[in-house]
Amino acid sequence: MFNGTLGLEMLLSDIPVISCGKTPYGGINLVSEPDTEESYLNLLLGEEVNVSPSKSQVRQFAYFYFVKTLIPWSFTETAYSDVFSGFNMQDITGIMPNSNYYLDHICKAILEREKTAIDN
Repeated sequence: MFNGTLGLEMLLSDIPVISCGKTPYGGINLVSEPDTEESYLNLLLGEEVNVSPSKSQVRQFAYFYFVKTLIPWSFTETAYSDVFSGFNMQDITGIMPNSNYYLDHICKAILEREKTAIDN
């Protein structure tokens, strides 16, 4: 895998994944992430053991990634994998209280975490 979420579907189908790029599930020990060509080749040839997470770990990550993090993002073109070309607002008033419902929600979830669920 190079990027995207197809690797999660593969993991959920018990197919080992080798990540060679930026994935949303990288760096958390769900997939093999070789850092050299030799390591990559060894993984492909079975000379190095692929990371094999439990299905419950993959399901838990998928749940939080696909279900619990669906807060809309409006400040840049995309929230992930964007070539940053500037913000989608004219000036600082775009981040002031009551200017952006979703930013207000995130701030409230941080500042009033006992009363607010980030995913609601």
